Amino acid sequence: MAPKPQDKVVLGSCSTFKADIYAFGVILLELLTGKLVQQNGFDLARWVHSVVREEWTVEVFDKSLISEAASEERMVNLLQVAIKCVNRSPEARPNISQVTGMINSIKEDDERSIVSEV
Repeated sequence: MAPKPQDKVVLGSCSTFKADIYAFGVILLELLTGKLVQQNGFDLARWVHSVVREEWTVEVFDKSLISEAASEERMVNLLQVAIKCVNRSPEARPNISQVTGMINSIKEDDERSIVSEV
């Protein structure tokens, strides 16, 4: 049975880009938390949302990142980017230009704080 036209994903379509943004957000969450999405059907995005909603944000981070003296502020900012990327509504997710802008801004802020400490 041939796929229906509405079942096909058009390369370059908005839905494909928004799905890519979601996938990037999941990867970023995996890096920040040290948890994998594939573990026993674990819904990483939902877990992160629930922890952040309870204001236990630091609890989501991989303990090895914290022990490496990574900037907590940078990690929280990256977590906010990831949360925007995994928004349940594809229309509410940022586009790739916005994501790179947010990450570059985090990097620049972090570099400025390092320079000011010296």
